[in-house]
Amino acid sequence: MKSTTFSWKICGNCATYLEAGKRFIEKYLNFSEYGTTYYIIPSFLINTEENFDKIYDFLIVDKKENSRDVYNLEEKLQFLIKNIKDILEFKFLFYKKDKNAFNILAYVEGVSPSWLNKLYSTQLNISKFDFFDEDNLKKIFGDKVEGNFISLINNNEKYHLCSNNKWYQKFLRDFFNNFSKKIYLDLVVDVLSQKKLDYNFLLRYFMKKIRSNFKNNEQYALKINVFKSLMLIILFSKLNLFRCELNMEINSDFKIEEILDDPAKKSAFFMGILTKKLMNIQYKKLNSSPFYNKLYDLNLDYKKLKKIYPQIINKLREYDAAYPDIEERISTNFLLADENSVLKKDEISYYFTLGFTLHNLFSNKKKNNEGELDE
Repeated sequence: MKSTTFSWKICGNCATYLEAGKRFIEKYLNFSEYGTTYYIIPSFLINTEENFDKIYDFLIVDKKENSRDVYNLEEKLQFLIKNIKDILEFKFLFYKKDKNAFNILAYVEGVSPSWLNKLYSTQLNISKFDFFDEDNLKKIFGDKVEGNFISLINNNEKYHLCSNNKWYQKFLRDFFNNFSKKIYLDLVVDVLSQKKLDYNFLLRYFMKKIRSNFKNNEQYALKINVFKSLMLIILFSKLNLFRCELNMEINSDFKIEEILDDPAKKSAFFMGILTKKLMNIQYKKLNSSPFYNKLYDLNLDYKKLKKIYPQIINKLREYDAAYPDIEERISTNFLLADENSVLKKDEISYYFTLGFTLHNLFSNKKKNNEGELDE
């Protein structure tokens, strides 16, 4: 069979329009973020010259400027999304240029302005939660913290800054970039397309990063990654993007209890708190925390959790300490958890680590053997 070669002839005017469109997209709708480059291409539902003029007026950059600020363009695009919701959709084209080659990595079409607006506004609302504000963060990261969690991230970031209403891509990149850029890009595409995400898949990669921090004794990085993962879980839950049914009811006044939606999660979470309190006592008395080596490098399942619980209690009593409220919560939730439907290893490990990290948000009062309260 002979091969067939197709040739296309484009009239002069059409070629001029195509070239002009290409230049406009390259100049005003070309973005580079977190290791990816992409075009955002508007597609008009009502195709009129007036509608195009609206977009042009919003996106045009002052010709006097010698350089263009991508962040400012993002802000203009978000303003545009809020103001012309029903006349266009967006196409996202992720690409990579390699010498003379132009490789399309992913393509998304039919992204509505209302969805993008919801995606941006939900991130902004979460970043403003009291849980992620300066007062709370000081209890976890120390008194030098200034601003909310996004500010904390940006203070330690040289290249990839993020804003209060656009941080999910950076957080995903930080978890997946070292493992697979393709997975990272697939997740971004799924979010833009409103496709359901696999909750357990995300937890597996969250824990890969967190276990690496734990194994290398990178305590600050571990805390940062716990907070990033928590914000992503809250975001995808509020956007109803998880494939499985979670019983999370996350309100504007977020409290950690809102994501502890079953007894197994609660027992793992409070075990993390109690473990960290024991290790703090050990460090004060011994200048080291020997119990650190008994946590299976955070590869915990429910059996291991139950195994180390009496060990923690025995060690606390050796140090003349007890935390009756926390111990009661653990024991009660152990009894309530269904042995046949307990969580997977990554989920148990994650909620344990969450408690381990957030222990300072809970009362430090303990009882000694005489029943008196100490700090």
